Amino acid sequence: MIEKKPILLPFPKLLILQDGFMSMKDEAHISISVFNGADIQFPVERLEGVITQILKIGVEITDEKNAQIVFLKNTSLPEQGYNLLVTKHGIKIEYNMGEGALYAVSTLKQLIVQFGAILPCLIIEDAPDFKRRGIMLDISRDKIPSMETLYNFIDFMADIKLNELQLYIEGFSFAYPSYPEVWKNGTPITPEEMIRLDFFCRERNIDLVPNQNSFGHMAPWLEREEFAHLAECPEGCLTPWGTLTRNTTLNPLDEDSIRLVKSLYRDLVPNFTSEYFNVGLDEPFELGHGKSKAAVKSLGEGRVYLEYLLKIYNEVNTLGRRMMFWGDIIIKHPELIAELPSNIIALEWGYEADHPFKDNCKKYRNAGIDFYVCPGTSSWCSILGRTDNMVMNLLNAAENGISNGAIGFLNTDWGDMGHIQYLPVSYPSFSFGAAISWGVKENKDIDFSSYLNRFVYKDKSGLMAELAFKLGNYYLFEKKMRSNGTGIFDILNSNPEELTTERLAIHDNYADMEQYLLDLLGRINIVQMDCEDAELILDEYRNGTRYVLHGLKRIRYAGSSSEEREKLRKELLADIESIMENHSRLWLRRNRPGGLERSLEYMKKLKAQYE
Repeated sequence: MIEKKPILLPFPKLLILQDGFMSMKDEAHISISVFNGADIQFPVERLEGVITQILKIGVEITDEKNAQIVFLKNTSLPEQGYNLLVTKHGIKIEYNMGEGALYAVSTLKQLIVQFGAILPCLIIEDAPDFKRRGIMLDISRDKIPSMETLYNFIDFMADIKLNELQLYIEGFSFAYPSYPEVWKNGTPITPEEMIRLDFFCRERNIDLVPNQNSFGHMAPWLEREEFAHLAECPEGCLTPWGTLTRNTTLNPLDEDSIRLVKSLYRDLVPNFTSEYFNVGLDEPFELGHGKSKAAVKSLGEGRVYLEYLLKIYNEVNTLGRRMMFWGDIIIKHPELIAELPSNIIALEWGYEADHPFKDNCKKYRNAGIDFYVCPGTSSWCSILGRTDNMVMNLLNAAENGISNGAIGFLNTDWGDMGHIQYLPVSYPSFSFGAAISWGVKENKDIDFSSYLNRFVYKDKSGLMAELAFKLGNYYLFEKKMRSNGTGIFDILNSNPEELTTERLAIHDNYADMEQYLLDLLGRINIVQMDCEDAELILDEYRNGTRYVLHGLKRIRYAGSSSEEREKLRKELLADIESIMENHSRLWLRRNRPGGLERSLEYMKKLKAQYE
């Protein structure tokens, strides 16, 4: 019997190690038999690929009951549940539905990667806590992944038993057939590409859910002359957050707003087979400050919002989909939650460790409304992540979601302010989120760094996960925590006159943070990753760390004497030029060119300051 438990993510509900091993080493081929298994063609093909690619052993599909690997349908198991039995004589996989068979194969793949052709005898009984476990990627601000990146990402999701993907759309990251003029100069995902992604996801038991914002976050549309009249505040307006000069919110009282949204839906939704549709509706910042001011004063913000939501709901019903929406506005008006349509799904989002998931989840539960919990990766507006916040935010969401009957867990990865962070910065969050959404109790204290090192980074040194976690905790040196980002990111996006003594005071220990980052940057050079994109990951972390260090140098510049400033100015100029060049190169390795120039605008402003 092996002494240590295997590295498995998510860790199963029950794992019992037994004496002995099952050997596939001496077989010329492995035979797989399937009984009552018409719905598991892909899981069988996936296992065949694992065995041939990793073990270099031939595979034969047979109906013999004495085959080395047997798939057996067991209708007493939960829909997504499976049993995996490894004995000295072979492997038995029990499943109820096809997804359970696929999850068993994912577990078996992790065992084969660790132990090769000599597998330990064991019993695994497993099923998830959350029925729906997903990731949302922001593909609109400003990073649109290449198809290769998306295909690789979907396979990564399948390996860790996730079953939902949403690609967040605002603006023109989708090629709407009805509006070719809005995206003709970009590189959006086309309808044909979305259909291919949907099929690729469906094979892997991942539901690709259409996601289209439909109220706030409409700035790219409202900035165009032909749609400007639909804005809530065409001339800008004063809100509790200050004066907004960029129109972001549709006028909810204008039927032309509904007609625009309806046309977007008609272009987007038919490319998906999902029964669900996320229509957004979050953060309509200008609501009640422009054309709807009188209605909001008379009826209340919540009522005006709900009436608009119900119009959107009718359009979604017409398309035969089940509507999801972000719950940040309706949760402020809990008395209206009971008036929501019974089959709607509210998405309860919050990205800080102390977000009130407990209280908010109870409001949906008490009203009988289905809901998801939607924490985040904490990577946006941070460059390198916020590791500790991420872990606590995800755990808070999972524990309170389970205790209050949430039907889904959606881990969100946003791209605010140029989508500066690189995709690998979110790998720790994606992995931990997959683990705790599968089983909170079994995975809340899991060593998911071991999984990352073994299966994602393939790092023989065993260092990369630790370095990623520590780089993501640089923000802990800041005296005052900033919600939804870090103070350094704030300083990188501020004009020189805004770098007041008060704002810089949270970084009076910047020398310690600088030494911390430099030490970690040096240790990156000794990792021994063997994944296909190893050098790319290292370059992404190096450039991200250099950008954070650049922010620290700005602090030093702001507090320097006049004699020191000219030298520091030249250093900052050379530094930002190098960071921009690398950012462009790295961006194009995983993403389409559209959006890159917008992302660079934030760095170009710094360059202009130094020039």
